[in-house]
Amino acid sequence: EERISSNQPSCDGWGGSVGGQHSAALAFSAPVTFGFKTDTKQSRLMSKMKPIAMAYLELLKPRILGLVLVTTTFGYFLAAKGIPSWSQLCALLIGMAAASGGSAALNHYFERELDERMNRTKERPIPSGAVSPNDAMLFGVLMTLSGVVVLWWQVNLLAAFLSLLAAFLYVFVYAPMKRIHWVNAMVGA
Repeated sequence: EERISSNQPSCDGWGGSVGGQHSAALAFSAPVTFGFKTDTKQSRLMSKMKPIAMAYLELLKPRILGLVLVTTTFGYFLAAKGIPSWSQLCALLIGMAAASGGSAALNHYFERELDERMNRTKERPIPSGAVSPNDAMLFGVLMTLSGVVVLWWQVNLLAAFLSLLAAFLYVFVYAPMKRIHWVNAMVGA
């Protein structure tokens, strides 16, 4: 049995071979298909959809969205002195995720021209061409409004109003102010 030297990649963790073939060759030769044809219309469609889905995910600003959901959960827990309703908490998180993500997408839309000129931001979904400006705006509006509707329907009117107000402040006050004055950080917070 032929052995692979320890500095070569190995999928079996032992640096050896599997069935007389190098394990590295097995690991990197071809994707696992489990007997299904890989060159189908569905696989080509999925390979095209993945970059598009990732671009829309990036529009939502997932790291900021995660922080929003953590603080929302803590706020719910503190206000209710526990978690009285898991279904209401789930509805709150879904509504907040949609409203917050939608306002982030709208922020991408309104800052697209500035993003095109900055090296740090020129690869974002709109300047890079992965998502059209109109699609990003529509996506942002639909996400924000659907989040507000979920909050109004499943949580309460105050939560819906506050999320709409936060989206307005983020898109139309915080974002434009960051070009003018440092106090935008206070508004954004």
